Amino acid sequence: MPADPRVAARGLLPPLEHAPRSGCLNCGSKPLRVKLNQRLHAGFGVTALIRDGESVESYFDYEKCPTFQRFENVARKDPEHDWRVQVDGPLSDVTYQRHGPNEWVAVAKGLGFA
Repeated sequence: MPADPRVAARGLLPPLEHAPRSGCLNCGSKPLRVKLNQRLHAGFGVTALIRDGESVESYFDYEKCPTFQRFENVARKDPEHDWRVQVDGPLSDVTYQRHGPNEWVAVAKGLGFA
């Protein structure tokens, strides 16, 4: 798959090629691209909005965690920054980066905090 020239030009991380999965056999994979009406939270963990490496907002409860539309609205007001959302759970973590208006893609995955 050829690299997207927008990614290299703006210093964005390349998207993951495969949907991230956790160590939990009962959990499905996370999306590669997030729809704005989606709410991603590990259930037990944290979802954080990050600007240039610093946390802007953190949500520890699923019920209080907003959809990606909220994150997009914040990022849209200040688009010249590196915006990411990290979903950190006990068996996996996934980081999504804003690649453009209404475009959030998975760029990193990890083993979570447990």
